Amino acid sequence: LKIINSTENQIQMRFRAFELNTKSNKYTHEYYLVVAKADAKEAVSYDVAEMRFHEYQAERFFKVEPNQLLTVHLIPTQGAVKPQDIDGADIQTGVPYVAFIYQKLDKVYQKDIGNFSDRITAPSQEFLLATQLSNVLVTDVNSDDTHNAIINFHAEKHVLAPKDLEYRCILIPRATPHKTPSGGSNKKNNSDWFNLDVAKQVARVNYTIAKCSEGLCSFEVNTLTPDNFGNLLVEEKKYTLVILAIAPENQNAYLPSLSTLDIVTVTIEGDAVVVELDEVEPAPAQLVEVVSIVEKAEPEEAEFNSTENETVASPNQAQDVELTEPNQTEAIETDQPTQAEAVEE
Repeated sequence: LKIINSTENQIQMRFRAFELNTKSNKYTHEYYLVVAKADAKEAVSYDVAEMRFHEYQAERFFKVEPNQLLTVHLIPTQGAVKPQDIDGADIQTGVPYVAFIYQKLDKVYQKDIGNFSDRITAPSQEFLLATQLSNVLVTDVNSDDTHNAIINFHAEKHVLAPKDLEYRCILIPRATPHKTPSGGSNKKNNSDWFNLDVAKQVARVNYTIAKCSEGLCSFEVNTLTPDNFGNLLVEEKKYTLVILAIAPENQNAYLPSLSTLDIVTVTIEGDAVVVELDEVEPAPAQLVEVVSIVEKAEPEEAEFNSTENETVASPNQAQDVELTEPNQTEAIETDQPTQAEAVEE
């Protein structure tokens, strides 16, 4: 069982089917996804899962298919049944979870082997359901009567934006070339040292929070604006503007993003602020990796709690799974997975 990716309401995953040590293909097994809070995963045993399955299958278990890339909606769209974790709590954003696969064995197979127990996998790696805050793009610059610069940018409106959402505007000194022993030029890019983690550590007095209304944001740069180190801007020195989108009190549910570096240049010329916009399409923002927020190490492949051997079947077409009504799941075909998304042997 492996979680490939996660967003604010769904996960992408895949798992291997349990193959029996038998030449017969007459058995049909069913597979169900169930999630638990990461700090409660040790309490999820086979006995607990079996009891919850028979009592709360509709609300807590998602029927899924093995050996293919799956998209499972853990937080529903409007009108759908509200799913719960294995303990009956509503699934929420910003909470670390793990996933399990509960396998309902074919009754004929259980009778043939004389064992009427079902199966459950070991837990997956931890994951978060979180909203990725959007990158921003500076659109234009205005000057006022005091030669200060008003920089404007658009910010995508989030349907459930947190109240503490901030756009922190940070000026960092642009790297300058240095002569090498061979007479060449050695220029370091700002991206060599300034990244998302560094931006989050900039002191409050060293950045400006933009004022936003209906998705249009602006902030002022003047000769008293500090750089990220707290120094006043030096005349004729070039500075790069970066904008950090962050919800300080909700960073688990809303993942920060950092605008592209070296797109906006700020320079002090006399008593005026000069701003230049590069005429290039900015690269994607530096984003937080969604799946590995809680646990960076790659987990070992989870196995079913069984002494039977297990094999990998051929990957089929990806499915979209959403809990819609009791004892029913909805499967929607999506694009074929790429070769890289095929089940790993």
